[in-house]
Amino acid sequence: MSYFIHRVPKALILESVTTGGLAGVMFCPHPNESRRAFEYDYGSTEGRDSLVNIKDFPELDYLQFYCIESPSSYHYDRCFNDADWLHIRPLFYIEGKAIGYNMRRDKPPLPKALNPLWEYTPPNEKGSWKVGTWALWADEQTIWTGNRDGLILTFAPDGQIHNRWQLPKTTRCLTGNSQGIYATCDDGNLYNLIGKLPQVVYNCRSEAVSLWYDFLIYGLDSYGDRLHISDVYGRITQLNHQLQVQWQQQVASGHSWFLQSDDYALYRGNHQGVAAYAIATGKLLWTYATACVLCGVLTEDTIIIGTGDHHLYELQKSGDIKAKTTEIKVLALCDGAPYACTLTDDQQTIFVADHQADLYAFNRAGERLWKYPLSCGVALAMRCVGDRLYLTTTEGTIACFDLIAIANPAQPVTITKRPIATSPASSPSPATKSPKLAEQPNLALSTLQTELQALANPEKAIALARYFKTGKGEYGEGDRFLGITVPVQRQLAKKYRNLEFSEIAQLLAGEWHEERLTGLLILTYQLPKANSEKQQAIIDFYLAHTKAVNNWDLVDISCRPILGKYLLSRDRQILYQLAQSSNLWEQRIAIVTTGELIKNHSYEDTLAIAQILLNHPHDLIHKAVGWMLREVGKQDRQVLVNFLDQYAPQMPRVMLRYAIEHFEQPQRQEYLMQKGFISLTSAGK
Repeated sequence: MSYFIHRVPKALILESVTTGGLAGVMFCPHPNESRRAFEYDYGSTEGRDSLVNIKDFPELDYLQFYCIESPSSYHYDRCFNDADWLHIRPLFYIEGKAIGYNMRRDKPPLPKALNPLWEYTPPNEKGSWKVGTWALWADEQTIWTGNRDGLILTFAPDGQIHNRWQLPKTTRCLTGNSQGIYATCDDGNLYNLIGKLPQVVYNCRSEAVSLWYDFLIYGLDSYGDRLHISDVYGRITQLNHQLQVQWQQQVASGHSWFLQSDDYALYRGNHQGVAAYAIATGKLLWTYATACVLCGVLTEDTIIIGTGDHHLYELQKSGDIKAKTTEIKVLALCDGAPYACTLTDDQQTIFVADHQADLYAFNRAGERLWKYPLSCGVALAMRCVGDRLYLTTTEGTIACFDLIAIANPAQPVTITKRPIATSPASSPSPATKSPKLAEQPNLALSTLQTELQALANPEKAIALARYFKTGKGEYGEGDRFLGITVPVQRQLAKKYRNLEFSEIAQLLAGEWHEERLTGLLILTYQLPKANSEKQQAIIDFYLAHTKAVNNWDLVDISCRPILGKYLLSRDRQILYQLAQSSNLWEQRIAIVTTGELIKNHSYEDTLAIAQILLNHPHDLIHKAVGWMLREVGKQDRQVLVNFLDQYAPQMPRVMLRYAIEHFEQPQRQEYLMQKGFISLTSAGK
């Protein structure tokens, strides 16, 4: 992966050369910091050669490696409000829509917001944070929605819930034709929702993306009996009525928020502009470069797109095939980046929603009819059917507006929010299942979880999943990442350090690795300022939740500042119980905790636990024991030498190498020869 560096005040922002999207915020080591020490604190790193324009930054001449942080809400707010960040706003617009970022979060509703005819926000049974809804499809009888948790809901035009299904992962796209209603899922499958249960009808996954990682699909289109699928990795696929592949094309990768077709062509918009592909073969017909395309809609003869420069453009469908281009004109200008758009059935009015949670109406000449704020979040998808306008938002809400009522919002119109009732034949509402969660939302916890979700970086998440070995049969199997770096989580942990145990327990029970890490960091910040009674409670809580401390970084970042500091002046029998546990992570807690004791010149527990774990089969224990023995040697070399003289021949290779890493070459070779790792011949070279 290659990146282009953008300079902004107090930050360096990285753009992915491959996808044209926001990769994250660049975080650099100190000039003399080793890569190993840097990776221990901040996770996986990238090399200097991945930065295509690093020569333009002489202050980075020393740089050989760096890491990429997910942008925080601070970065989004700064970008959208600071003129010095103007040149990179399109990157944040693309990623902001992808993660469902709401720049009006935590702000009071505006007084002149449009009132919907009805609206519904599914309760989140996992917590109080918002779950964005991207997928929307509607016809005269039914409205379909799909959200980040894979929840599919169907509604009648009056707002009654008809059905609900649960897909394994995020649903980003929905479409329908005479054969069925189709939904994409980040598990890589295309599902048909006609039936009692969703049926997998096509596997979209490319061999280039491991089975253990999400497969991101951002475009799904139906026209007649054809389906078109566009994924973030740059592949377009056409399926026929039997759901067999007719053709596939490899095109520019990245988010494709606009994908629609007609009898003539398939039109796709991404960060580079708009392109048209022959409907029969997939051959490129024409392309036109614009700012990043965030939404679009087809008319009979033209294409209307909304782009990152806040404009609506209108392009001719029938481009110049020989020159591979087409005609374009500016249609309208919004005050924010247009995230969603749709046309009325008569194609005379264009509705547009922007990243600032505003809704616009334009006529076909591009004249603005009105602009009003939305009270239900930033719209991510919109669709007009008859006299209804449906939209879904970053807050997970589906809202329905009466087109007649909003034709002139300045006129006082009485609009009633209808209560949503689930029909008796459908499954129980989540609100019925967990009324306590709905009635008593925990604002502090929900705000933290919302911030974590807003910081998610899918590309970084994939890298972290590889780094922490989450594949089948690996030590972190099944662990899921949002893609947030440790420094950002430390900031959040300090901000929310006053959470109660019940709230921290919810974080530790969360499905996301970053939730558990942030919860543990909060405990590390609570302990130093706690009285003796509170400290004991923190220790008891930590030991009761060791099942949540289920990867080496979670162990290493928490056990020393929590358990290690507490045991400095107390009985340490608990460490021996943990060392003799059958749980890999409890065993690592036992040995790594002694690092705090070593700092205070107490070595006997480290040596005793090292003996217990000497023949352990897992290399994560080998590394941890070797690391702690090395720390003993830094404090008192003779103590380590005495231990090695007795146990070096029995020590696993990795454990021994870690322990003697700081020894001079002749002494290292002496111990390695005892173990038989090197021969006398090689030692003499």
